[in-house]
Amino acid sequence: MTLKNFKNEREQRQELLFALHYRDSPTIIFIEYSSKAINKAISNEMDSFLKNNLKEYQFYDVDLTDFSVTSLLKILIEKLPENITNSKPVQYVVNVYGLEKSLLNNGDNNSLSQLASQLNLERELLFRKVPYIIIIWANKLFFQSLQRESPDLWSWVVYKFYFEELAINSDQILLDKLKDNDQNAWRQVYSENFNKVVNYLTRRNVSRSDAEEIFHETLLVLDKRKTTLTLTSKLSVFLIGVAIRINYNIWRKERDMQLHTSVLDDLDEDDIKFIEEVDANGFWEKDIEYQDIDEHFDYSTFEDKRKIIEELTKTYYKITNEKKSIDKTRYVIDRINILSLLANEYIEIREYYTAERIFEYAIGIANKNKKLTNSATLDYLTTSLKNLIRLQEKSIISKKPS
Repeated sequence: MTLKNFKNEREQRQELLFALHYRDSPTIIFIEYSSKAINKAISNEMDSFLKNNLKEYQFYDVDLTDFSVTSLLKILIEKLPENITNSKPVQYVVNVYGLEKSLLNNGDNNSLSQLASQLNLERELLFRKVPYIIIIWANKLFFQSLQRESPDLWSWVVYKFYFEELAINSDQILLDKLKDNDQNAWRQVYSENFNKVVNYLTRRNVSRSDAEEIFHETLLVLDKRKTTLTLTSKLSVFLIGVAIRINYNIWRKERDMQLHTSVLDDLDEDDIKFIEEVDANGFWEKDIEYQDIDEHFDYSTFEDKRKIIEELTKTYYKITNEKKSIDKTRYVIDRINILSLLANEYIEIREYYTAERIFEYAIGIANKNKKLTNSATLDYLTTSLKNLIRLQEKSIISKKPS
């Protein structure tokens, strides 16, 4: 058993702050981080997060990587300045790094060092005789061994946290670089988020070129917000939310509808939590239909879309009935355009089978009237149909009538 649980990183950060805020007695906290995050730079980012949010404490870091530690209490007495060891209670937070090497003797995984057993014996002194809060940062193997070999200490420690990537503060540091117009930071934002945003939009039947343009507009929003933005989630969560809103507002503008919200508005708690959960599952990298995201950010109601479908249908039949009174070219092109809009509206409400039939009908009209339509129209309809068929194959909610 490791420290990892099912709470997301954002929730754990808040719990960690709650555990530390204005304490009246010292304590010990365990923070486990994944193997891919074992480096001092990332630990420093989390350390920075704590320092920025816990102004009531002074912080001191102790790196024990190069020491053979048999007693944590003894080495802290040796390494900490006298003003900390003799301080009043809970004025300091001491971050302890690098105990992993001391846990095993000479690299022999079957031979535990004295550290585990000594920690068990020292637990009362560590909790009640030192005046500072101790945060032990270590990897999964360390805490597995500690739980097994120092069960008494383990049971005394109430606060145990797991951070896989420590990403929010990493992104906040990146955001700080953007504020200074660091071009390398902008390149990093671009490379890390381009595919996530563009892949989502193209699966919403947005053309590749339009999706790329929306991504660039998203970066412009970030540029406007960079000086005032404080991240409460990963930067990618903010960018995806902004892109979703830009795409949605474009959709409403095309239909002369009132904009739902400003892309500069902050994401609400549900939006942040949702995107974090999706992102944690590697959803962006998988070649699957993005139905869950669509449903979560579906700001317009089902009734709104049904009304649009109804109006488009009426318009289509009105054009059909006026066949004799209008120019033939206009008659053909207007019917194709209305059918294309209608198919896309059915896609919006997940009635993919109906949308497929409408696209096929529009393609049939275009093929019969090639002299009256251009090749780009037929290409668009054919590509849209192919994308829709691929969407149906990957979707678990395709509504084909029985």
